[in-house]
Amino acid sequence: MSASKVVSALAFVLVLSAAGPLAAQLVLGQYENEAPFRTWNSYPFAGASALGRGETSLTLAADASAGLSNPALLVRLPRLSITVNGLFQYATAFRYAYINTGVLTTADPVGRSLAGFDLAAVAFRFGDWAVSAAAADFEFYHRPPVRAEASYNGQIYYSNDFDQTGTLRGFAFSLARRFGGRLSVGLTMIVFQGDFQRSSVENSVLSGYTITDTVNRKYSGLALQGGIAWEPWKGFTVAVTIRGPWTKKADSSSVLRYQAPSGPTDITIADSAGDSLRQPWIAGLGLSVQPLEGLTLAADAVYYGWSRYAPEYFGEIQERDFRDIVRIGAGAEYRAPIRLFGREVDFPNRIGVLYDPQPMAAPPSSYVYLTFGTGLHWPAFHIDLGASLGGESGSGHSLAGRRIALTLSYFLGERP
Repeated sequence: MSASKVVSALAFVLVLSAAGPLAAQLVLGQYENEAPFRTWNSYPFAGASALGRGETSLTLAADASAGLSNPALLVRLPRLSITVNGLFQYATAFRYAYINTGVLTTADPVGRSLAGFDLAAVAFRFGDWAVSAAAADFEFYHRPPVRAEASYNGQIYYSNDFDQTGTLRGFAFSLARRFGGRLSVGLTMIVFQGDFQRSSVENSVLSGYTITDTVNRKYSGLALQGGIAWEPWKGFTVAVTIRGPWTKKADSSSVLRYQAPSGPTDITIADSAGDSLRQPWIAGLGLSVQPLEGLTLAADAVYYGWSRYAPEYFGEIQERDFRDIVRIGAGAEYRAPIRLFGREVDFPNRIGVLYDPQPMAAPPSSYVYLTFGTGLHWPAFHIDLGASLGGESGSGHSLAGRRIALTLSYFLGERP
């Protein structure tokens, strides 16, 4: 082995040995490696109508997505319900991976947008029973991509590219039953599958070396959640939901590679592990009331037991100083008929607010969102649009969060 190879190899090993302990001491807050995009609190699922009402979905059966929030509501839908949902998300981040943690720095938070379809669901009701099936995207692990460059006289001599993507998908199957016309219960089983990819490529044009670092994870798991909805009198509903703790399994692999033309040098270090991430138990309490004709008021409070959250990363349990939190949303919806193309159509308008604290004990960060939405409801076809605009306080970086949802639903039959 030549002297240049030895020097390169030793430098590479020193970088690795220094990076491991340093990463373990960093407190990234909201954007730890495994953190979902925009918020840690991804339950319950919120389509456009719920999003516009402050993400309140535990007592109101808007469409076939009810099986993902409170399956007990499925018995309140028509005989057949088909729903698809599209979304647009935008969020900013400041400290994540090696961005603003000692390698690359930015003056301000950087953002990323996501768009696509995140739900397809169908529900059937027959007598006092109802069933549903849904495919949904529950969490995203994307980060704002960063490219750093250094140039001289217009020629780039160094670059560093970072990107991270990932999605936790799930197939949900729900069963619900009504008892006595006022009480209903439901159970949902979710089979999770997902992926995670992170890569960084460092290039030095002058010296010719390239350092490539890639991490891939394949997620799987099974979760159960149940719900109860009680309507003691018409227009007043109380609901309770629970999702039990579950384990997100991760088949993890990584490759760290150093290449240089001198020698030539090509050093590769690969690793793999079967990891597990224990997810917290979640409980929700919902309330809705109709004080006036066409007006509905709703409020949801959801408890997340984050203090028991314990992720594993390549065989090592990660320390997360997390606290239990309660997310609170409240909203109003007013429906009025309008004439459109000579036909009477329901025209719902929604407004709400959401308080979404994040689980980190330090810094104690939280988001506040203002929400609004509207729609057009024909007897068999509904179009709903909802938006949530908010900002974060506590981290010192005033992070932003945005979400827009468009829900299309088809119904066959009347609601009970």
